Amino acid sequence: MINILKSFSEARFDQRGMMILWSEAGLFSIVFGIAYRSGLVSVILFSILFMLLRSPQRVIYAVFVLSFLWGMIFAALGYDGGGWIWALALGGFVFYKGVRIHFRELTLSWNDQIYTTKNAVTGRGNWYLGGQNLN
Repeated sequence: MINILKSFSEARFDQRGMMILWSEAGLFSIVFGIAYRSGLVSVILFSILFMLLRSPQRVIYAVFVLSFLWGMIFAALGYDGGGWIWALALGGFVFYKGVRIHFRELTLSWNDQIYTTKNAVTGRGNWYLGGQNLN
């Protein structure tokens, strides 16, 4: 179990995945700033997401925060449509799907040999000649 968590924390998003997360951070900062009619809310939310997204080890937490924000938006829509039961059901479903979608992007970049930290170090070999040829 410890090895799974350690290798999971070493995984990285590729550029496309990080671009999606940064665009979601900007989108939520603007949307929540407009919804609460406060620039302070927008700045605080963006600074929290900025702190989570700038470090590769904290990006996993940003995935949960962004999925929670998606869940909050859809829970508000579910509450307007049918009350607390629909709000919890719809918000929980969207949160779950958001985490799965972002982790699928993490898994795709994790399976690519370029973006794993272990292969980035061992595959370098002689940096001027490429990987070592052991044949």
